Amino acid sequence: MRPPNLADAVIDVADAIPGLLWVTTAAGAPSYFNAACRQFTGLSARQFAEAGWTALVHPDDVARLDDGWRRATMVPLAFAVDVRCRRHDGAYRWCEKRAQPVTDARGTLTHWVGMLTDVHEKKVHEAELHRVVRHRDESLGTLAHDLRNPLQALHHAQSLVRSERTPNDVRLRMLDLMERQIQLLTRITDGFLDVNTMRWDSVVLIPSNVSLAALIQETVDSVRSIVQQRAQELSVEVVEPESLLTVDAGRIAQALANVLEIAATHSDDGGHIALRAHVESGMAVFTVTDCGRGIEAERLAEIVEGLARSPREVGATSEGLGAALTVSRNLVHLHGGTIGAHSDGAGRGSCFVIRVPLVMAPRS
Repeated sequence: MRPPNLADAVIDVADAIPGLLWVTTAAGAPSYFNAACRQFTGLSARQFAEAGWTALVHPDDVARLDDGWRRATMVPLAFAVDVRCRRHDGAYRWCEKRAQPVTDARGTLTHWVGMLTDVHEKKVHEAELHRVVRHRDESLGTLAHDLRNPLQALHHAQSLVRSERTPNDVRLRMLDLMERQIQLLTRITDGFLDVNTMRWDSVVLIPSNVSLAALIQETVDSVRSIVQQRAQELSVEVVEPESLLTVDAGRIAQALANVLEIAATHSDDGGHIALRAHVESGMAVFTVTDCGRGIEAERLAEIVEGLARSPREVGATSEGLGAALTVSRNLVHLHGGTIGAHSDGAGRGSCFVIRVPLVMAPRS
């Protein structure tokens, strides 16, 4: 089928154009499909004329295409719309459909001429960029939230220390509190930086021999201040405390401390947190349970999926748990271990289980 008033030579030129050129009647019925279009769609000109655009466009995009076409034909005006079009192999590709009205000497619309441009890679890249920007914004928002409490505590303590009416014993307690909050701020910022460092898989692990008891002691010492500040009870059970691990002790202690801090911050003041460590089938198993807010089923699924990712994959684990859980996940995975989460639902507490080989797995 050929569009009206076009000579054979013009048709030959149109067929030689690498772009996907098409022509419709004034009413929008397909009348010409150049060779590039026929190759892309796998349809002949007759098949396309019979099937129309709705057979080519993804069902979810038909309404948007119809709406754009309806508004364009009312005036008529040129229009452009991005839709997914089915390629000859059945795959849907994002394409930009542009249409230009053509009128005769009297201004009467005679037909439409348009181009179909494959913009699939551009769309995919844009989606990835939006995802990265969204993750960045969520991470910055989480960081700001995590920094708020220690900064408020520092501000309050500073005002008491400066006041001449503050007793010396209170002033000393406030100085201790300020030191603990500064340590907490350091851990938060270090954790945030670690997320970006581990995104490039450039963390250097330094393995050494450490007993299970010593590893747990280092972990508990690092979170003691936040547990005491919230008047919480932390119970610790270490089975076979003399068991030896060959790991980066500081990094594993950091991973455990992050999970304990999550348990503390998501539990009420005065709540109970339990840490249990034992050896099972060549793995050191660390279990952290709390009686806190728990995790809804849909959010738990997101968290578990995030914990299963490798350190090379970009993305936060779950909004509201901060960078700490992402850091723990990456550190555990770099050791060849796993981390999982469980909760019976909101208000019913949470349980995180970290498994790390007794001898750190070699990194490829």
